[in-house]
Amino acid sequence: MNYINGLSVRKKRKVSLKSAFLAGLSGVRGAITMAGVLSVPITIKSGAPFPERSLMLFIAAGVIILSMVVAAIMLPLISKTDFSFLTRGSEPDQVDELMEDDDDEPDKYQHLSESDAKYFLMQLAIQTVEENRREDNQRAAYDLILNYQVIMRRLQLNSQSDEMLKEMLEQEVKLRQVAFAGERNALIKMLNKK
Repeated sequence: MNYINGLSVRKKRKVSLKSAFLAGLSGVRGAITMAGVLSVPITIKSGAPFPERSLMLFIAAGVIILSMVVAAIMLPLISKTDFSFLTRGSEPDQVDELMEDDDDEPDKYQHLSESDAKYFLMQLAIQTVEENRREDNQRAAYDLILNYQVIMRRLQLNSQSDEMLKEMLEQEVKLRQVAFAGERNALIKMLNKK
């Protein structure tokens, strides 16, 4: 990765024919086609039905369904490899170098489990919400961040061994006791001051 004026700039990577084909095959299809066909009026100016409108709808629907079926059949056949997430946080300086290499050595990439990938996505979501937090949406942003943190906490607890979980919970109980003692002391002081 290159840095220009403090901003990171990625070098352009070559896109393989397979990945371009997969991206095209897995893309959204049919929305514009159907919108175009549905924009054809039902009747013409004289009040008669628009000629061959039903045929246009039938052909458009057929093409959309056919493209979806072909994609559903072809995608698993073409993408025989197991796709995993490559995180930037796992190997900060090596990720860009690895992604620039043309040789397809799957051992070079760090693979994540499903729960690790979800946790990583939650971190990215929180970061994005923080970046877009403004004065007018601050409360909603904090609520959303709290929701993501709760989900992350569940994912974290589900991935721990029983021993680690027990130790984490014991530490959490001790910290909660300290927090409750602080709250209690503050309440007593407030009561004394009335």
